[in-house]
Amino acid sequence: MKRHYYVTFVVGILLSSTPQSTGQQPAQVAQHPSTTKLDIKDAEMSAVFWSRSRDAAYNSSIQISFPSVAEGQRQPSHPETQVWLLKADGTVILPTEKPSTFGIGGVKRVTDSISYAYSHVASAEAVAVVISINGRFFVKPLLADDK
Repeated sequence: MKRHYYVTFVVGILLSSTPQSTGQQPAQVAQHPSTTKLDIKDAEMSAVFWSRSRDAAYNSSIQISFPSVAEGQRQPSHPETQVWLLKADGTVILPTEKPSTFGIGGVKRVTDSISYAYSHVASAEAVAVVISINGRFFVKPLLADDK
């Protein structure tokens, strides 16, 4: 008999603390960034991704992935990279932090990547990206479909 009261009490507390019962608006769920593979090809890069965030909970980013190596094999030295996100007026959107390098493993391969993080506002302001790989420049417009 005591268990019945306990369960009723717990369920009652849960129901009384829902947003509808307290008059609060339900919490907004953060929208994860959407990611597009950019059509940029070079022997020293395996892929370039543009992740757009429209939510302050996440950053927008440009991620450059390098060719994968067999698991356990030492990663080769990676090329020098630089990235500029451009606004329509030609000014640069500054990154929010220094680029970070990380590895992703799977199917006995490891891929190193470098990521340049930007405020979520960059997804609405950026119209093009310029990427330098060891002094070679690649320019890619960020089309409406990319944003």
